[in-house]
Amino acid sequence: MKAMFFLLSLALCLILLPQPTTANDHINHLIAKICKQSGNCTFSIKSNQAESQRADLVDVTLIAIRLASDNAVGTSSHIKSLLNNTADMDPSIEQGLVDCSDQYLDAIEQLSNSMAALVENDYKDLYVWINTALSDAESCEDGFKDVKDHPSLLTERNNQFSQMCKDALTVTKHLVTN
Repeated sequence: MKAMFFLLSLALCLILLPQPTTANDHINHLIAKICKQSGNCTFSIKSNQAESQRADLVDVTLIAIRLASDNAVGTSSHIKSLLNNTADMDPSIEQGLVDCSDQYLDAIEQLSNSMAALVENDYKDLYVWINTALSDAESCEDGFKDVKDHPSLLTERNNQFSQMCKDALTVTKHLVTN
């Protein structure tokens, strides 16, 4: 299933990425480069193609951060729904979910701070905030590694959020070098 999603995403990115012939050549090249660097095309700018057609590099960065933030909010809601059904849950799993809930709330705040840093052209802090949000997802996943016989209930969501943060970091690197 994951392989099929990857291939479909990659094909969609390749189909939707126009060859450079417009005023947005640099942005289109950047998006293509980010998709290539990420190893898959979770960089969902293309799902927001209409929005990104008139985007500059700052806009693309903002879109990437917003997508990661939306994903974190969705994951936080998912964790809350899992915590509402803890009657038959192993206490170590429940504690892992409580910890992940806190970490995702922190990640949401850090992505909000990164948007503020972007607006203020504070690219050093922007990079730090996004990287810290990425660390929260990794910490969430790591919290389940010591739980015997129970895999993380959030691995797929953590991986997706981590990739979105990595994509946002890739865009941020290009923003810093320009």
